[in-house]
Amino acid sequence: MLEIGGSISSNAQKQFPEFDYYNCDLIDSDSLPTIVSDITDASNIESSYFDFIFSNNTFEHINRPWLAAQEICRILKLGGICYISTVFSWRYHPVPIDYWRYSPDCLTFLFNSLEKIDANFNSFYRRKDIKGFWPNKLDECPVDDLGGWRENWVVYFAGKKN
Repeated sequence: MLEIGGSISSNAQKQFPEFDYYNCDLIDSDSLPTIVSDITDASNIESSYFDFIFSNNTFEHINRPWLAAQEICRILKLGGICYISTVFSWRYHPVPIDYWRYSPDCLTFLFNSLEKIDANFNSFYRRKDIKGFWPNKLDECPVDDLGGWRENWVVYFAGKKN
């Protein structure tokens, strides 16, 4: 399996122990087997190589997500599964840069070469008080009287390469 950006997000190596795990990231990691690559141009990763590609809370930080989606589809094996989870509504959190917000329709469009298994909203983090989560505090937003900065919604897409 390949995780996109696993060294910063809570990595999936522990969640999916049955897979041979690799992390794809811009910098190497001492604690994870990492393929150093920009997922928007991952020419150093062989086509049709991975059975499972997972990304959690990374796509909002990718500057050209349409290219990342193309590369993910390219390196996914026939019959392989891709699972992307990212943000629809979330506070600003530049780690190192915060670019985008997504809807389920957007993820379905980006991954239109895959058969959609499911795409939807996930409200698990809604109204959780997690302001100031990152140690650098760059994710902090001003607090308003209505707590609008706490309106946290995640979206996901699961697809299969046929």
